Amino acid sequence: MILGLAALLTAFGGLILPLFTWLRGGALEWDLSAIGSHATVTGLQPADGVRVSVESGVHVKILDASASAWLASMMPGVIATVSVVIVVLLLGRLVQRIQLGSPFVGESLRALRTIALTMFLGSWTAAFAATVAEKIISAEALTDSFSFTFEAPIALTLAALLVLALAEAFAQGIRLQDDVEGLV
Repeated sequence: MILGLAALLTAFGGLILPLFTWLRGGALEWDLSAIGSHATVTGLQPADGVRVSVESGVHVKILDASASAWLASMMPGVIATVSVVIVVLLLGRLVQRIQLGSPFVGESLRALRTIALTMFLGSWTAAFAATVAEKIISAEALTDSFSFTFEAPIALTLAALLVLALAEAFAQGIRLQDDVEGLV
C-alpha cells in the first residue's frame, strides 16, 4: 500500500497538478536553481507577463506560458512518474515472491536488475529534462541569458548501484539453491 501511495503522490505532484494548472489557465511557476545568487548581484529583467521573486533562489511566475514551456516543465515529472510506477510494480511482485517463500528465482533477479536500471536511467533522464526545462523556461521568463549546469543525481545513482549489488546477491542465492537441489 505504501508503494502504491508513493506512485500516486509522484504522479499527482509531477504530472496531474501541473497539467490541471495548465488546463485551467494558471501561471507556470518554476525555481531557477542554476541562476542562484548571481541574479541578486546583476538584477533580473523579466519578460512581459512574468513575475520574478528572489529570496533563497530565483522563482519565476509566467502568467501566460507557452505550450513548450508547460510541456518542458512537466517532462521531469512524467519521467519520474513512469520510473516510480515501474519500480513500484516490480517491487510489489518481488515482495509477493518473498512472502511466498520463493525469492531466489530468475524473475526476482530480473526484477532487481530492472529496478536498478530504471532508477539509474530514470534519474539521469529526469535530471537532464529538468536542465532543458530550466533553459526553456528561463528563456521565456527572462530577457537575460544565463548558462546552466547539469546536476548529476548522485544519490539515486548510488541507490541504483546498491540495488544492483542486491541483485547479484540474489544471483548467488539462485546458484546456491540450484546446487542444494542437485544434492538432494
